[in-house]
Amino acid sequence: MNRLALAIIVGMLAISIAPQVDSRGYGGRQQQPEFIDIDTNNDGFISKEEFETFHSVRQLRRVGQAKLQRNAADSSKIFEQYDLDQDGFISAEEFLARPPCRRST
Repeated sequence: MNRLALAIIVGMLAISIAPQVDSRGYGGRQQQPEFIDIDTNNDGFISKEEFETFHSVRQLRRVGQAKLQRNAADSSKIFEQYDLDQDGFISAEEFLARPPCRRST
């Protein structure tokens, strides 16, 4: 089975099983994810697969909340923007240096 399809299925299951948590921060904006939210194997790096899985789950959650979908199909492009040294992984330092969210309220 395609990894992305599997990630989407797992994400849908996680959303349906997980309790609904309000992830809204100050000013009604959604809080930005933490590094540990995406680095699921806790190796200190975010792989492209971990990033795409997180992104897919987050997009599915936003659909369930009837929120506008931005960058829904751009996980590879976003990953490349975060992976500053282009080694195929996002380190904690690269993650912290990411561009600020330009989402409007």
